[in-house]
Order: sequence, then C-alpha cells, then structure tokens
Amino acid sequence: MFLANHPSRKGLDSPHEIRGWRDAQPSIAVGMEGAPGHQAAGIAKPNGPGGGRGYYDSNPGADSFRAYPAESYKTFGGFDWMTSTVGGLWDSLLAEGKPWWITANSDAHWVHGGTSDRGPGSDFNANGKYEDPLYKGVANFGSGDFWPGYYSRTHVGSQGFDYRAVMEGLRAGRIWVDHGGLISGLVVRARAAGTG
Repeated sequence: MFLANHPSRKGLDSPHEIRGWRDAQPSIAVGMEGAPGHQAAGIAKPNGPGGGRGYYDSNPGADSFRAYPAESYKTFGGFDWMTSTVGGLWDSLLAEGKPWWITANSDAHWVHGGTSDRGPGSDFNANGKYEDPLYKGVANFGSGDFWPGYYSRTHVGSQGFDYRAVMEGLRAGRIWVDHGGLISGLVVRARAAGTG
C-alpha cells in the first residue's frame, strides 16, 4: 500500500504525477498524507521551532513543479494545500469518482520536548540508521515532531485489528483524521436523493 507523504511541502510531486500513481494501481496507491506530521514545527519560539506547521515553510526549489502557487508551500489548519483547497487535488479526484484518501501521522523523527539525543557516531546517510539514543534529561523544544498518536491521528473503520483488516479499511476509504483530539468521533449518514 502506498500513501504519498507531505505531497506539496517542497513541490516535488506534481498533481499529474500523483494522479498517475493513483490511476496506475488504485488498490496500491490509495491516498496521501493530507494532514502532515511535524505539527509541533509551528510552535512559536522559544517553546518550539517557530516554523510552519508540518515544516511547510519553504519556497519552490529547482526540482519543484513550477505551476504550484506560493500558498501550496504552507498548511491550512495543519492540512496540506492539496487537501484543504476547494477544487484542489483531493477534491478533484473525489469529484471525478476516483477514490483517494487522506491520512494523518506524526512523522516523528525527533520528538518535541523529548529528553534523548541520537547516539554517538550517528550518521544515517553512511549507516542507514541512527545509533541507540542517549537520555540527557534536558527537554528539546527545537523539534517539530510529536509522539505517534499524540497530536495527529488517522482513524480507520476496520473489521478487526490485524494488518489486513486495517489495510482493507484504508483501501475502502473508511478513514477520518484529526489534529489535537478536537473531536473523538464522527458519524456520517448518506442517502440517495429522493429516498426520503
């Protein structure tokens, strides 16, 4: 299963590329991180990094899709521009009858307020991993990540708790997301027009 991470943060993936992934195999490419992680990045200094929520605070680069407007490089209420824009990619795909779902996650690399540091000699590029953490006892407020499930959540309606059941719920679009636990449940009722 494939879910595109923070799709418009750096503008590297164009809407037609994302649409192409979905159309090539809609049972594998099922959606995108429409409510990106790194939400603590938006906490103002000195209590946080002071950047854009989701680290959406960049400008177009040499590899960015040139047709993206400036607002695509920031979040709206913590949601990716492609998700939060009426007529945006997510809205357009759904209007065309093409299933494409959004998720939320922590994208936790380095936790806001955490007291650990990467172990000595940590070099991900050279070793493909970081060494075991060391606990310093000093809170790090410069990180933009929350612990998984602490702030951003993807809720999946599944028939069970095993991987297959959860993946089937994701593929079927039985998903809703929240930031900050603002709501604890969601009920949606739909009926065909003219059925009373």
